[in-house]
Amino acid sequence: MARSPGAMPKSATGAAVFAVVMALAATPAEGGAGMGLSGDHVGKEVAVVGKVSQMPWQHMIRSDTGKQAEYIDVEEGGQIVAYVGSAIACGRPVLLEGKVLLTEGSSKRPGSKERVGEIQLDVARWTCLDAAGAGQLLRRLGEPGPSREAKEGAELGLVAAGKDAIPMLIDQLGDAKVCWTEKFLLNEGSLMNRPPNAPPVKEQWVEEEVTVGSRCEALLTRIVWPVDYESPYASNFKPISGGSPPFRVEDWKAWWAKNKTKSLDEIREGMKPVLDAYWKSKGVQQIVR
Repeated sequence: MARSPGAMPKSATGAAVFAVVMALAATPAEGGAGMGLSGDHVGKEVAVVGKVSQMPWQHMIRSDTGKQAEYIDVEEGGQIVAYVGSAIACGRPVLLEGKVLLTEGSSKRPGSKERVGEIQLDVARWTCLDAAGAGQLLRRLGEPGPSREAKEGAELGLVAAGKDAIPMLIDQLGDAKVCWTEKFLLNEGSLMNRPPNAPPVKEQWVEEEVTVGSRCEALLTRIVWPVDYESPYASNFKPISGGSPPFRVEDWKAWWAKNKTKSLDEIREGMKPVLDAYWKSKGVQQIVR
């Protein structure tokens, strides 16, 4: 059973992520601190969005990877050393996918004998986030071979590609290929809106196929979402629309025809009143036309 595009109920595995690795506090380090990777990530495969830096910080550099070091300004803040097989020839943001390393050495502070560690990245592949790169990442979503983690990494890159990704995501809204299978909470609305003294309601879970088209809808919503916007009308309540997103674009092709000449900043600015209306209505999903 395939879920229709636009439905975003609660996931059993928390797949609706807005970043892959930018969550935890950084390990103390002389370089790379502040961008969210920590010692908990060492040895793990992650995806990071960033751009080749024009102002490298002071970092420790390893010689055992057989690769060249690139200094990357991470989208979420901070800088990291990434070891790549070939120079990153891209003037735009890039998606880096690889394994987290912990590089250790002596502090470079004069007179200090302290040992320090720095989080770095051994890159297996990188993708330039232009239109061609976004198309490559989009194709990955419908391929049977890549893991779910690899597909979520591709999603991170597609969101970072911004406007370049919008028309191709719209073109794939009807794509019925299976992206992955997931458990969903079927009666989330009933659970959230149950009166305090009412009898307990049993959770009803269903396993469904998540299609490429439904992921494209979710990614479009993420791209146009007003980043870091906090509505002055926000408050705590049980949303009337249950687990649905605050807004849904009724016809993405018609919407794009009206908005494609705007910058992404202008598009996101225009979505702020939509979020305000959602909060004012106590959680009624807003339809954008």
